Amino acid sequence: MKASQSTFPGIFGDAVRSISDWSHGFKANEWKNWALLFSPILLADRLDQECYEQWLQFIKALEIVEDSYVTLDSVDEAEERFAKFLLHYEKTYYRYKFSRLQCCKSQFHLVAHVAEGIRWLGPMTNYSQWTMERVCGILVDKVKSRSQANRNLSLAIQTAQQLHSIPLFLATDDNQDLDDSDTSTGSDSDINQPPCYSSIIQQLHSIKGRAQRKLVEEAYEVILRKQSLLFKSLNVN
Repeated sequence: MKASQSTFPGIFGDAVRSISDWSHGFKANEWKNWALLFSPILLADRLDQECYEQWLQFIKALEIVEDSYVTLDSVDEAEERFAKFLLHYEKTYYRYKFSRLQCCKSQFHLVAHVAEGIRWLGPMTNYSQWTMERVCGILVDKVKSRSQANRNLSLAIQTAQQLHSIPLFLATDDNQDLDDSDTSTGSDSDINQPPCYSSIIQQLHSIKGRAQRKLVEEAYEVILRKQSLLFKSLNVN
């Protein structure tokens, strides 16, 4: 799996890390990719035939319920496959012994209600938490202060949005080269050429922390002043 990280198709998300080394830190999407894409291959020679067949029942049910379009018949099929897998899990791993009660995780119980939830609310893609978990991950990375976390987060979000909107206000030239030094001739006409905005944006992205916030605020002030002058010239209040 490690050797395939450089060639892993981006359409499937981030490349899956080694499950033996990083399973404790797997994200939900990594577990999804490992279960649906890798486990049917990697577990073929590691599980006995009965356990492997039951695992494939579970994977097939997952493939059905994670689709954006499901029929009632397919929901019934997924529910039946989940039920068979849960019975196998209880018999094989729990074994109906109190000493093995730790095997009965709440996640396995929730699997029994997946089909019921789809009948109530529709396909799981309509109410999945992928987007929210992604946003939470982005926000957590932006918080650098424990004593003033709220202010730190609000400033980081403001800076990110300003940095994102700055290119919208700049009149970029698609034919302009990113490296001005390659096209510069040293003549007076080069001085009057517009700056390479793409290079400016790249530099702003490369700077982090307070220095980035200060530069972004200064750039935004320049843009607002130019807009104000433009509106005044057009007699726009």
